[in-house]
Amino acid sequence: MNDLQGAWHIAKHEWKKDWIGLLFILVFIGYMLTMTLPFFRNAFDPSQSFPFGWAVDFLQIAILPVLGFPMNRTLFRAWREDSFTNKIMHWRILPISVRQIVAARQIQLFGILSAALFIYFAVQYAISPTLQEHVGIVHYIGYSLCWFGYAMGIGATYTFWEQGFSGKLYTIASFGYVVIYFLIPTLMNSNEESISIRILTALESGNWWYTVGALLLAAILCAVSYWGSVRRLSVRVYNR
Repeated sequence: MNDLQGAWHIAKHEWKKDWIGLLFILVFIGYMLTMTLPFFRNAFDPSQSFPFGWAVDFLQIAILPVLGFPMNRTLFRAWREDSFTNKIMHWRILPISVRQIVAARQIQLFGILSAALFIYFAVQYAISPTLQEHVGIVHYIGYSLCWFGYAMGIGATYTFWEQGFSGKLYTIASFGYVVIYFLIPTLMNSNEESISIRILTALESGNWWYTVGALLLAAILCAVSYWGSVRRLSVRVYNR
């Protein structure tokens, strides 16, 4: 089979194997909805401040990308047992190419993240009268695609660390991401105006460059992560 067929076969195998881990993603979605819905209730009232704007932005920036990663034993054992490296070592023994391994990981990420964010944003809009009143469905779809582009792009960079390096280095890099996630809403002064509200306001004004830019960013980061991972795995010593 060619690279795409092989990657698709691996991705389907991983989806079936990780179904319990996928259910845990629903728990995170429920948590996100619990935290964000009270914020949107008053977010469009000009007389209201944004005391929770920073927290909501931080949660979406930090958690949305990881909704594409099933909460399984492989993830939680990355530091102690280097479980991702062990999985790749097993695959490399089989007649599976590096390109198939890397492409399968991105296909798996895309499928899980698409489903997770569809559920999250669809439920958020469906049960929020405030969003329905102030944001048209077309603009809300653009808003959702903007966050999807961001999450997919950042998620792809996670897969580079996951596949290309040891479990300990992957975990350290993940904590480094958290520091960046903390700085973004802080530097953008989210308590004055939430990043989410800025995006929604821009889309309502016809400025779709947020969405286009986010999707373009996703395409670039996916491509860079793919080729970076292929190159890294081609030279990596798998017993480290």
